[in-house]
Amino acid sequence: DGAIEAVGVGTGAIVRTATEVWWVERGGTPTRVFASPDPLVGLRAGDIDVDGTTDAVVWSDSEVILLRGRPAGGMAWGAGFAASGYGVGGVDLGDVSGDNLADVAIAWEGGATGGVIDVWQGDGQWNFVAAPARMLPATPRGVAVSDATNDAAEQVTVSSALGSWARYVMIEGNLVPVGPLVPQGTLALDATVVPWGDTNGDAGQELSFQVRDATGAVLEMELFNLLGVAPVFDPIRYTWTSTGSWWDAGDADGNDYTELFQLDDESRLGVVVWSAVEGYVLRSAGAVPERGPIAVRELDGDGILDLFVAGDHSWRTYDGADRTPGVDGLPWGLESASWERVTDSGGGPTVALPGARSGGVRFLTFATEGGATEGRILEWFGAEVSPSLTELFSVEVSGTGAAVREVVACGDDVYVLLDGAMRRFSFNQTNGGLIPQALLETTGTGIGCGEGPDGAVAAVVENDRIRLLDLGLAEVGSLPVPGAGDVAFGSLGEGPVAQACTAPGCSIVAFAGGFFETSPTGSAWIDAAGVHPLPGEFSWTSVVDVDGDGVIEVLASTADGLLGVYRAAGEGLGGPQMWHQTVIAAGSPTFLDGDFDGIPDLWLATLEGELQFTRSVPEPVETTPVPPTTSGTPSADTGAPDTGAP
Repeated sequence: DGAIEAVGVGTGAIVRTATEVWWVERGGTPTRVFASPDPLVGLRAGDIDVDGTTDAVVWSDSEVILLRGRPAGGMAWGAGFAASGYGVGGVDLGDVSGDNLADVAIAWEGGATGGVIDVWQGDGQWNFVAAPARMLPATPRGVAVSDATNDAAEQVTVSSALGSWARYVMIEGNLVPVGPLVPQGTLALDATVVPWGDTNGDAGQELSFQVRDATGAVLEMELFNLLGVAPVFDPIRYTWTSTGSWWDAGDADGNDYTELFQLDDESRLGVVVWSAVEGYVLRSAGAVPERGPIAVRELDGDGILDLFVAGDHSWRTYDGADRTPGVDGLPWGLESASWERVTDSGGGPTVALPGARSGGVRFLTFATEGGATEGRILEWFGAEVSPSLTELFSVEVSGTGAAVREVVACGDDVYVLLDGAMRRFSFNQTNGGLIPQALLETTGTGIGCGEGPDGAVAAVVENDRIRLLDLGLAEVGSLPVPGAGDVAFGSLGEGPVAQACTAPGCSIVAFAGGFFETSPTGSAWIDAAGVHPLPGEFSWTSVVDVDGDGVIEVLASTADGLLGVYRAAGEGLGGPQMWHQTVIAAGSPTFLDGDFDGIPDLWLATLEGELQFTRSVPEPVETTPVPPTTSGTPSADTGAPDTGAP
């Protein structure tokens, strides 16, 4: 099931799906800790037993379940609540009774007025005593326990189905109504309420009222500052709407104010900060490669907030970057990198070539002009006082303007796959010339080159087979591979082999005695022992020295900016390190030192037809793989992997 809600806890996060609760340690494997026979509709977290480990509460329409956090990670059963004839309208944890111990506030749906508010006072040892319940003025839709009015006592706020709220404080063990109140229809109908921290430094904790869809995405979020303007306490109201976004709150920049984090429906991350002049301002923090619930929390012990994203395809953590306290800033280095525009590349694949003079790098790019597709050899000098670009050579690749699908280089031979044809060019490193050598008409989908079987130096996949080719692109052999989409030459221990990948949209490269393949549906390492699945879903892959340490890595990427680096681990590959950049690529990127400071830079051709590189690439961060789909009974212990999962 897809993630609906996430909360940061300890060094990881807990995630609610439609019927399950998962625990995931930063960089670890998700573990199912609870499975419900009924759909779950809510999740909150807090320290119920004062042991320093975060606990959680989840609920369905009829039951409330407390989950006890384990110091070593994971969660176990804590307690449960149900009320005959009533449904659950909302739950939260907080110190309602003022004894510094967590209580459980439950809004029940039903009764003569539509609902009842019920507070169970905790003793810190998982024992609870009910305070006298109160009738609510309308059917409840959510509960928040917080000090919204800076009264040194936490209040219970209940949102209603009629677009208003009711508020209570506990005095001598009884719930007493308090203000400020708002008329019916002030809020969006059926909005739930979420307690958030002090966003503007007035010592009152703001309240968020949210309208969500079935996936948990927020369609409308209204933030209320209940202190307002004294003495009338007219609440100050701010509203954000979207077609689906996810929110959380935390102090991102160390100024003791709570910032609001929004991941919108286009995977753009924003941070709402408070300005004394402008009020609340939504600022862009870049983009992340997934859409789904987010949680912000300090996860790695460095005192800086980190970001957890429970996406549809993978769960990822982003490590927080240091910030100067008191200065408005954004965490995680997710701002757009500093890009250097080199030239109009015309879009399509771009490949680096050898032979550049000292202080320069060479590229083969493609452009379409006058109905023809041209290949252009460019040389970039970035270390000079005035960086320069020189076009060394150009050659017609297609007189009909056919699009370039893939380009690979092996030594001084460059192979280009076009729509309807494959061409080989020889490259002169001395003058940068590119000379046409051979042409093959083909409807192929992928090409490879190198030392292949049967004396082949190149290959193309076409019509469920690998065509092995010589320098003249004449066929020297053929291998049937149903569904083949791309091909690479390499070795699995004895002699050269041609290996194809078969998933739709796949890409494959040879690497360290095996092959790495990836596609939008998954990745794998292939060696003589078989196929070993790996996390990550990408569109392109290449082998390149990413970090300048002289060791080659596998670089995988997608068009929307997700990058993954796979490094050798023993006799195979380890899981990917990932990061995200916001420039949309037209083909596989590469790493070269564009400004000659000794640090490789990320180069790519954009969909807008420009060749660019970035002078600052964020450090890659560990990712958390997507949880497996399971059925059966939930885990019942301290967070060990659920043996019921496939």
